[in-house]
Amino acid sequence: MSLLKVTGIVNFADDFPRQNYEHRQVHVLFRVTDKKDQFIMSVKEVLSNGDCNSVKQKEVDFDNFIDLRIGEPLPENIPDLNKVFTKIEGLTSLLYSEENPTHSESLIELLCWNDERWEGNITSDNVLLTNGASHGLDLALSRFTEPGDIMFVLEPTYYLAGNFFKDHKLSVYSVKSIQELEEKVATIRVLQRLFLYIVPTNSNPMGTTLCNYDRQRLCRISNTHNIQIISDETYEFLTFDEEKEDDSNPWLHEHSSSAISGMEIVHRSDAIRFTACIPLHLLDDSVISLHTFSKIICPGLRLGWITSSTENIKALKQGGVYKSGGAFQPCLMEMLLNYIKSKEFRDHINYLRGVYAYNCEVLYGKLIGLCPSLIKITKPSGGYYLWVYADPKLGDLEKIFENHGIKIKKGVRSETNHYRICFARLRLEEWRTIDEIFNNIKTEIEYKASFT
Repeated sequence: MSLLKVTGIVNFADDFPRQNYEHRQVHVLFRVTDKKDQFIMSVKEVLSNGDCNSVKQKEVDFDNFIDLRIGEPLPENIPDLNKVFTKIEGLTSLLYSEENPTHSESLIELLCWNDERWEGNITSDNVLLTNGASHGLDLALSRFTEPGDIMFVLEPTYYLAGNFFKDHKLSVYSVKSIQELEEKVATIRVLQRLFLYIVPTNSNPMGTTLCNYDRQRLCRISNTHNIQIISDETYEFLTFDEEKEDDSNPWLHEHSSSAISGMEIVHRSDAIRFTACIPLHLLDDSVISLHTFSKIICPGLRLGWITSSTENIKALKQGGVYKSGGAFQPCLMEMLLNYIKSKEFRDHINYLRGVYAYNCEVLYGKLIGLCPSLIKITKPSGGYYLWVYADPKLGDLEKIFENHGIKIKKGVRSETNHYRICFARLRLEEWRTIDEIFNNIKTEIEYKASFT
């Protein structure tokens, strides 16, 4: 698809606010049809109706929109797997087999590099390879849930997670906070088992991280009411800045000398700066945590892992698919083993963090600058996304952006005035184009805001 950009000096008709827009140069984007010459003439006629003094046409190539809807890395931010795949030694990974301890240990090393508090608190018996986070979620639901069981979801959340819950015929209860969860679960008097799905770190779509105080409350609630937590850790490696806990936080004082007192923040010059928020698995090892390489290598790899208690991992291995085929993806894991353990991979993750942090900061500033009184944005701690609220008075922000060559994703269900924007999809060389686009969007939004 192409758009025709028309610049004209226009005296607007009487039904336009003359005092604001008379004799103003305007930029109008029109979709180009197959009959281009005829269409250009019609554009001139449109502007002529506004008493156009001069018209210039420039075709703008939007055959490929700047698509900020999809949660995946750009091709140039994917490592060259042809160079990182290594030769498979031996037959173990080529045959039916149980989990390879070497594979599990390499994943534990990666977790410990990202956050030293994992060290000494996890073993190979707590790890299970998967075909990615989605497979891990479906595997957990298949083994632990039955139709009619209750799934609590901390909203807003990953919008496709609901498909899994529907497939397994679960009753879904949405909550907006840990406080609401505690209140709602206390009123339930049913025999069904209780579950909670949460994206606690650099969440999708908000990009925010659950603080230690709420993590501890969550684990306490789950133990009291026997709630099985499923923690989606897809964005755990993409924290931009260290989260400093407030000294006044009651959680810190309550647990300063508890069993987890050894989990203090440790600064390492050779490691990613990790969030101060403790992984849920370390607060309660019965939590089923879903990990993946989708956001730090590529989604097509279909490789991830689960961490949980020894009992839960054993239960996951009792499913028919595991008993029939053995460990998931042992061959692929073996081919990537050296890369996953390498400094090159860690440098790649650090590179992604820097690129995404920069994109996030600049895009955040541009979005806030559109109309601070009518557009509100949650500032992310990391991840892939900005979560934007637009006052209904502005109309459909998704359509406004698309008219200017950018695609964003509208929220679902009760989030219709919210929009998810993936800053991981931006390229540095696109910023000049985006500057111009945002100036045009701002003009349109300011015009609409003048009537509110």
